[in-house]
Amino acid sequence: MKIVLDCSAAVEMARHTPKGDEYRSHLALRGDDEVIAPDLLYAEVGSAVAKYVRAGLATMQEAEGIVRDAVELADAVVPIEELYEEAFAEAVRLEHSVYDMFYFVLARRNAATLYSFDKRLNALCEREGVSCIHEFDVSELLVQRNGKEVPDIVDAGDDRSGMIASS
Repeated sequence: MKIVLDCSAAVEMARHTPKGDEYRSHLALRGDDEVIAPDLLYAEVGSAVAKYVRAGLATMQEAEGIVRDAVELADAVVPIEELYEEAFAEAVRLEHSVYDMFYFVLARRNAATLYSFDKRLNALCEREGVSCIHEFDVSELLVQRNGKEVPDIVDAGDDRSGMIASS
């Protein structure tokens, strides 16, 4: 199975925020899933993290690490040239940002699950039948793999709410 990672999820995962770490935990439990993103991810992550530096919330060195970690979460990137016509058409049809439509289109084309913290994009995915992750119950993530239960990798003291997959 494939996962499409958007900028919001990649940055939160790279910053190791509580929600970002929930996504990391979920991703780790998914095992061999391939994580893909449009190459737009590089520009969006850089832009987002630069705001942390300008606001004094991160040093340049910290920001460079966050950017590197965020983009390295993707196993493969897809050139936006392969997506732009459909992304533009969907942005007009669905009255949504063309930037978001690159992630949406990539997820739909690959029957992938979109990881995003963008509530508006997640709502759009749900309306349009594109799988997305936005909340889950960590206790539901325990699964049997090769006859063995995968251990819960989130501390028991953590908030047990998180992402729910929808499709």
